[in-house]
Amino acid sequence: MIRSRLEHQQSGRFWLQHVWLGVGTSATVLAVVALHLLTTPELRGHDVLPIALAFGVVVTVAAACLPWRRIIASRSPAPYLQVWSATLVVLIVLLAALDGGPSSPMTALLVLPLVYAAMAYPVRSIIAIGALTVAGLVVIAFSAPPVVVGESAIRVAILLLTAVMGALISRNHQRAIARTEELAARLETLASVDGLTGCLNHRGFHERLEAEAARSIREGRPLALVHLDLDRFKAINDTYGHPTGDEVLATVGATLNGLARRSDAVGRLGGEEFAILLPQVDAAEAARIAERARHAIRDQDAPVPVTVSIGVATLADAGGRPDRLVREADAALYAAKRAGRDRVVAASA
Repeated sequence: MIRSRLEHQQSGRFWLQHVWLGVGTSATVLAVVALHLLTTPELRGHDVLPIALAFGVVVTVAAACLPWRRIIASRSPAPYLQVWSATLVVLIVLLAALDGGPSSPMTALLVLPLVYAAMAYPVRSIIAIGALTVAGLVVIAFSAPPVVVGESAIRVAILLLTAVMGALISRNHQRAIARTEELAARLETLASVDGLTGCLNHRGFHERLEAEAARSIREGRPLALVHLDLDRFKAINDTYGHPTGDEVLATVGATLNGLARRSDAVGRLGGEEFAILLPQVDAAEAARIAERARHAIRDQDAPVPVTVSIGVATLADAGGRPDRLVREADAALYAAKRAGRDRVVAASA
């Protein structure tokens, strides 16, 4: 939950910033082109250049008006931005070819889409934009007399170097994202796992309980809850000290995790209380699993011998309500305590 929320927030902010950076990049390119047209009288009679400039303005305004928040929330905006970058490269190539080929100052603008791509795109996308840029430079070179081919080659080399640098920047950016995701995963683990026993903590266990209960109701499958409480644990703490008590709790947690299936969830609900959530398990099988847990804890290699009282309940016993499932298992647990401890009591019994 925490991890997905952090990733969603980080991704949303990042892509919104990248969108507006793209708008700024396009606007900068168009402003330079417009300034070049205004300051170069011999180009004013060229009908195609103003049309291409107007097309670029329309595309940029249309892109800026897209519902980016909705796009980012529902899917990745990267394909839209990559098409946008490719369109910008094609526009610059067209303008440079019409403006005299490699000698046109427009060719220098091709660096901007590459740098922009390097800020967020994966390496393969940067290579694609770089390849498109190089192809555009070839088109620009062939639009000019052969005497300037050498100058075009130099520009190609510069842009290839820019593309390589962009790929390296993108790789480093992807690694930074991976580190952030790893940090988010660790934060989620800290928020939902008990550090002493390795079991889910109260919050993590109840989130899993809600999810499994909803799935069981939806699919019409059984769900059982085994609630465990160590007998006379306060006496262990008082007699042997809290470090020994913590060691006992850690051993119990390891024992329960060792008994659980992959689909089960083991939680430490607080103090000396544990629980096992058993998807697709009926009352009879849950009682057998509870007995195995009771014997395993009694026979475990702990610093102090310990027994456990266990209550078992199913979602059917609780009328399909996860909150009542917890109460039913809790009531069965205390019935086991009252009956003499070190035993299993089922709510349906």
